[in-house]
Amino acid sequence: MDDPDVPAILAKLPHACFANVPGSRGPRTLRIVRGVPGYTHIGPAPPADHFNAGLPVPPTPDQVEAMLVGSMFGWHVRGADPDVVRARRAAAAASGATAEAAGA
Repeated sequence: MDDPDVPAILAKLPHACFANVPGSRGPRTLRIVRGVPGYTHIGPAPPADHFNAGLPVPPTPDQVEAMLVGSMFGWHVRGADPDVVRARRAAAAASGATAEAAGA
């Protein structure tokens, strides 16, 4: 995928989701909106899974990871596509490596 089709990628993602990221003062919960650069830190809060479970259609872990990548690095990058994230995780599982080691 040399020139990702951003509208096609965005169509695979929910309108919004929540993600946890490590921070120097403990984990932070973020709100990410599909197609929007950046994210909103929602402060000390329950884990992202708590919020995601309350959405009309809870996002998959692949979608959450893709949205975090897209919000930080642009919606045009390969990592913003949940199919790419899923394939990397599958390849890592098949090789016995972690998803992080596979570059997910």
